[in-house]
Amino acid sequence: MRPIFFVLVFLAVACDDAGTSSSNNVNNTNNVNNINNTNNANNTNNVNNTNNNTLCDVETRELSGGYFVSPTGLETAAGTQTDPLNLAFALSSGSPALPGDTIYLTEGTYTGRFISEIEGTDSSPIVVMPMPGHHVIIDGVGGDQEYIILINGDYVHFVGLEVTDSDTLRESAETGSSPSDITRGAGFGVFGTGTKVVNCVVHDTAQGISFWTPAVDAQLHGNIIYNNGWNAPDRGHGHAIYTQNENGTKVLSQNVMFYGYSFGVHAYTEGGSIQGFHLLDNVWFLNGASVPDDGGIKDNCLIGGLQPVDDTVVERNMGWATSPTQRSVKFGYGESIDNASVIFSGNYQVGNLDFTGNWEHVEITDNTIYGVVNGVDMADYPENTVTTELPTGYNLFIRPNYYNTNQSMVVIYNWSGVDQIDVDLSQIITGRHQYSVHSVFDRFGTPVTRGVFDSQTPGGTVITIPMGTVAPPQPTGAEGNIVASEDPGTLFGVFIVTHNECVDN
Repeated sequence: MRPIFFVLVFLAVACDDAGTSSSNNVNNTNNVNNINNTNNANNTNNVNNTNNNTLCDVETRELSGGYFVSPTGLETAAGTQTDPLNLAFALSSGSPALPGDTIYLTEGTYTGRFISEIEGTDSSPIVVMPMPGHHVIIDGVGGDQEYIILINGDYVHFVGLEVTDSDTLRESAETGSSPSDITRGAGFGVFGTGTKVVNCVVHDTAQGISFWTPAVDAQLHGNIIYNNGWNAPDRGHGHAIYTQNENGTKVLSQNVMFYGYSFGVHAYTEGGSIQGFHLLDNVWFLNGASVPDDGGIKDNCLIGGLQPVDDTVVERNMGWATSPTQRSVKFGYGESIDNASVIFSGNYQVGNLDFTGNWEHVEITDNTIYGVVNGVDMADYPENTVTTELPTGYNLFIRPNYYNTNQSMVVIYNWSGVDQIDVDLSQIITGRHQYSVHSVFDRFGTPVTRGVFDSQTPGGTVITIPMGTVAPPQPTGAEGNIVASEDPGTLFGVFIVTHNECVDN
């Protein structure tokens, strides 16, 4: 496996009942798949102002190069803003897009299912993204292929899209994973080497993202994934992320996974391979809860199967549950499987940590677990906090987005259930900016708060986030399945903060 590195800024803040706070700003070097590679100015590392929903008019920003697509575009078009292509042709093997190009999608809903055969290179990927300020929905309803977006080509980055299926059937009469009466498309099917799915919202598909073995050294980053799958007489089906890997490292970073009909991360195989994973800064909670009251009986993250787990790092992820006795993270699956190596470090979670099978090498360090650890003796791992007694006050975590310097994720554990939490962003933003804050329950909807951040004004770096003001998103066709007992309310929230510098003086 080739050496791969990046630098991440991480901020955590904790407050007790008295309101005192402490913060640490840690620079870490980690073995993640080329997260901060130096692409050209039009590529993934320069996707600021994509769907930020801030207060500025971003449509006036000049777009240099690239091809343009619209829901009414034509295969025979020139691919300009005034003569756009259709999406199917722009992604096909006949596309004019070359390595280093960007394909811009204009506002609207693109109905159907699409196959991406375009190919970039490691140093010059092709980026597929909305025009700045545009909201793009890919609706797979009525299509006949398995995936709404099938990515076959190498080194293509899909950024900032909303992917869904508006079909309303969520109950199958058949058992098993391939019922004939469920025609809902799966979200992304990722097969290409070096591919990335970045800052997308994937919901109400048959399965959020299928991240398969051929996608060597690929990455899922910053995606919000919820309410995917369907119910059946045997159980709920369809995971947020289903993945397998053999070569290189698959990176899952800053994804938020919740609700849905089955697991969050499901790295599982019976005859394949599950080795070479790096899970970093993800958030998972109540996966399975699209089946009423099932939020605590499915794993938020499973890495295990009937083959050995190896070369897996799970660090600084955050999990929440309605009770510390619920399932959360599990390593290993088969009782007799001889697993190799896993590192579990710096995670913060409510819910259990389980190990199954035999293990050659396990590292468990610097974790805070409000739950029970099963399958290992925690006396061998003293550098952790493990308890079933929940704290008071609050804890919050801030994650700057790797690919959008104008975006951060804020995760709040509001143990005392107060109505609002003050968040100081001074360590990740400087200057004067307009900002908007969205709940992950409604990423493209009305902000829970917005205003002006000003690092030159006393108190101007603190924003106030209201808790519990956005209702959970109900599954399309199964409205009411997310029951009141599985609404975090004021107790827990995940928010996306976006900002930019176009502020009127």
